[in-house]
Amino acid sequence: MKNMMKSLAVVAAVLSLTATAYAGECCVKAAKAAKEGKTCEKCEKDACCKKAVKAVGKDAKACEKCAAKEKK
Repeated sequence: MKNMMKSLAVVAAVLSLTATAYAGECCVKAAKAAKEGKTCEKCEKDACCKKAVKAVGKDAKACEKCAAKEKK
């Protein structure tokens, strides 16, 4: 039973590291797009990407979609 619990803990750790690595790449892309004005915190779907865009802060330009909505 102890060996099974240890094995499950190792599997859970590996899966979480894999998910974190994938999320990191998409977040970097989202932050880059925010700096270019292609996306914003409101337009991002994933919570991790929203946090990454929010962290960019003052360096982010206004999103094209949201800026067009504000003009109307």
